[in-house]
Amino acid sequence: MSGMLNVYHARGEQPVTVSLTCEAGAARVAVRDRGLGIPPDEQPAIWDRFYRVPGAEHQYGSGIGLGLGLYIAREIVERHGGSVALASGPGEGSTFTFTLPLATSPDASEA
Repeated sequence: MSGMLNVYHARGEQPVTVSLTCEAGAARVAVRDRGLGIPPDEQPAIWDRFYRVPGAEHQYGSGIGLGLGLYIAREIVERHGGSVALASGPGEGSTFTFTLPLATSPDASEA
């Protein structure tokens, strides 16, 4: 099973691609943007509570972020037995990925 969905930022300028693949008993969702990217030295900290990348400009909305979104997303995914990942580079955009184990039915183990 796989799928892809293109959505756009509020201004409609930059596409965001969302894809879903299922393999080896897990579902993998990837969200790719074409934004500014995240410098390698900042990447490990983006999953921390209240962390905001220094100098990152807000593209829309109120311009105020609390630095909780990625932290909360990671907590939810990990508490369900999954994992999160980031692939990004300056000027290349970012791909945020989370993987979750697929549920198995009791009948599947008997087959």
